[in-house]
Amino acid sequence: DAAHALLVEPDGAVVVVGTAQLGAGGANAFAVVRYLATGARDPAFGDHGVITTSFGPYDEAHAVVSDPDGGLVVAGMVFWAIRLFNHGA
Repeated sequence: DAAHALLVEPDGAVVVVGTAQLGAGGANAFAVVRYLATGARDPAFGDHGVITTSFGPYDEAHAVVSDPDGGLVVAGMVFWAIRLFNHGA
């Protein structure tokens, strides 16, 4: 697992994106973790603050920006981008 980029949101929350290995010797997946300003993972985002999404065996998230609607746009390798709403869906 590795972090590649982060975004500090206006409310002080921090979104970290990177790579998560799925299982021992498994494929890599996009990983997105949202922390509240307190440092705790955001329980309202994804699965207790964590989202992993796999498009193929070598996925890595390398960039994150917020969009005007308060969602997140995450981009990385293998030429995919995903948009997440502020509740993590």
